[in-house]
Amino acid sequence: MINELVRANPHPNVLNYEGCIVQDGHVSGVVFRKLKVLLIDVVRAKFGSDLARSISNSQYDVKNGDLPPLDNVMTDVRAGLQHLLSLGMVYLDISPRNIMWDDDDESWVLIDLSECYAPGTVFYDEIPGTPRWKDVNAHVVSKKLHEPMLAKLENYIKTGVLPERE
Repeated sequence: MINELVRANPHPNVLNYEGCIVQDGHVSGVVFRKLKVLLIDVVRAKFGSDLARSISNSQYDVKNGDLPPLDNVMTDVRAGLQHLLSLGMVYLDISPRNIMWDDDDESWVLIDLSECYAPGTVFYDEIPGTPRWKDVNAHVVSKKLHEPMLAKLENYIKTGVLPERE
């Protein structure tokens, strides 16, 4: 559902769903535009980690400091989140593994929209999302959940240090 909603209402900071593959009358796969570089790998490369996997397979010359720019990450992520909110969805999986660089648009893009929910949705266990990035004490979906995740993301981009697990 969320992919069809975004397809009908595209935004440069949210990965657009291109369609699906149908075999024998059944959906066998979904199609998205291919992006190559994860935010987590750009930050790892910036801070000298050899764990920057996706960036090593890209056109960037990491050894010479040629990396996608990090100065627009927070602006682009906030714009993508705001767009999803305008569509009635709260994105609950803000983490550097779910943000990729788009060379064509020169912008950062939210990917993996599987953890989008309507405000007010109640979870009796933990809310979905990536451990260490989400609020493990939250049970009701709200846009207020974005701010702690965004603060963690901003700190990670500046320091290269992952947040502690709660």
